[in-house]
Amino acid sequence: MESLGFNEQEFTAHMAEVKRMAPAVRQAEASGHTWDRFAAIRKIYDAVDLSKRNPYPFNIDWSQILTPIEFELWCELRCSQFQARPQFPVGRYFLDFAIPEFKIGLEADGKDWHDKDADKLRDEDLWTQGWRIFRLAGHECKRLVDLDWDEVRYKVKECGDVHASFEKWKYETIDGLLAALDVIYMRRKNSDISTDEALRILDKHRLADFPIAMRAA
Repeated sequence: MESLGFNEQEFTAHMAEVKRMAPAVRQAEASGHTWDRFAAIRKIYDAVDLSKRNPYPFNIDWSQILTPIEFELWCELRCSQFQARPQFPVGRYFLDFAIPEFKIGLEADGKDWHDKDADKLRDEDLWTQGWRIFRLAGHECKRLVDLDWDEVRYKVKECGDVHASFEKWKYETIDGLLAALDVIYMRRKNSDISTDEALRILDKHRLADFPIAMRAA
């Protein structure tokens, strides 16, 4: 148990909490996007210690809750340097994914379920609560771009040109967005993306007019 980060007392308390939350977890995993489901998710998060790194402590099967696009994005986020929380409650809203440490929300926008004007009003309201929301279209919720690899190989061989595909990766994938977030909010240097370019990438993925860069501490 020590290797899992628990001593015996902590493990016993953790398992008791898992058992207590089991009904809420089952309700959250129930089919259909109902208010009962969201109430269950809110109850689960109310029991989570956000100071700990584990963003999914109660063995929730998120594949039963998220849409296919959201689940694809979730799979990518779990491999990232950020601790993202799925379906995170903020006031009367639920964010597709949240990074509470930086008050950043990520939204996966399937074309059939989103109204840009309504989304902008929502994001502006969330900004009044200090949350910066960045959005990705459905085709951007993955690490790689759809490329004609025969064309890419030709350009590399004949011209040494990888610029166009690289630009597409930076501006049209979750990987590019996460790299930009890393530069701006975790303030780590990236040999592929400058600070100015990171700001441009993030600007491309927002609807609300908020300052992208956080003030220096």
